[in-house]
Amino acid sequence: MENFSQDFDDFGGFGGFSGFGGFSGFGGSGGSGGFGGSGPSDGKTLYFALTDNHIKDPNYRYRHPEPIVTLNGKKGNKTTYFENSDYYAGKLRLPVEYITKYIGGRLSCTSSYDTTKNCITFKGEYSQELIRNYLLEFVKVYVLCPNCDYPECVLEYNQERKCLHKHCESCGTNSNIVFKSSDKSYDFIEKQLKKINKQKE
Repeated sequence: MENFSQDFDDFGGFGGFSGFGGFSGFGGSGGSGGFGGSGPSDGKTLYFALTDNHIKDPNYRYRHPEPIVTLNGKKGNKTTYFENSDYYAGKLRLPVEYITKYIGGRLSCTSSYDTTKNCITFKGEYSQELIRNYLLEFVKVYVLCPNCDYPECVLEYNQERKCLHKHCESCGTNSNIVFKSSDKSYDFIEKQLKKINKQKE
């Protein structure tokens, strides 16, 4: 079992995410999210991996349908719907609120969960590519293992280090996410995990 301490500087910050290969494994358009691109894709598949050897593996099991993003409303008053956000929350085994906070914070917009459509919404008009890229950022920070590159990490709160902690259920690696900034998702997730810890006491 290996132990890592991941500072967000390792990711090149929110503006670039240059760490772990800079998301070059996603290859393609580059987009607005600061990645190397959007990866080997027929427009229907999203890969949860950073290294090319995983993505090129025909038996790689962490491949998912692309985010479905639609717009509603009149010009100047648009709302963006991330229609299959519940799917991703289920696959990542995390509350959909975590994804809502992260992407909403990156977009600097009001985000919420539409209980009628059962999906995340963002106030404003945003492209599928942008939502996709920020979803991949979220996966990289909170779910992908820095050792084996599999999205098999369980999020916890490390009481001793006072930070978020990832435990990989695939290879056993433990890594602390030691990061504090204006990003509201980190503080939000930290508070939720602290509550869970208290409930276990």
